[in-house]
Amino acid sequence: DEGRAKVEKRDGVICAVDGQIFSAKKNGRPDQHDDRTRKVSFVLDEWLRCGETFLADIDATASISLWDSTSNRLVLARASDGIPPLFFAEKEGKLLWSDRISLLL
Repeated sequence: DEGRAKVEKRDGVICAVDGQIFSAKKNGRPDQHDDRTRKVSFVLDEWLRCGETFLADIDATASISLWDSTSNRLVLARASDGIPPLFFAEKEGKLLWSDRISLLL
């Protein structure tokens, strides 16, 4: 199961997270979400509470994918430093994305 993004669905939103997520700082230290279920739940909670604005404040070395069926919207995000990268391609009418370009070729 290592190397696979954790996926969770709630309230019409499907979320996948691959990498490390840190939430808002508490007592001067970031609250790290190591457990894969916990970090996906954190991202879903923040998305449902704030929408995409939470992405500007998140501290992460992760790729995040969100499909919001209530707004018919796909959001692909990655850490602002580009680690890990996020590549996307269209193949046979389907949108594909990955942090490894070799998976899209």
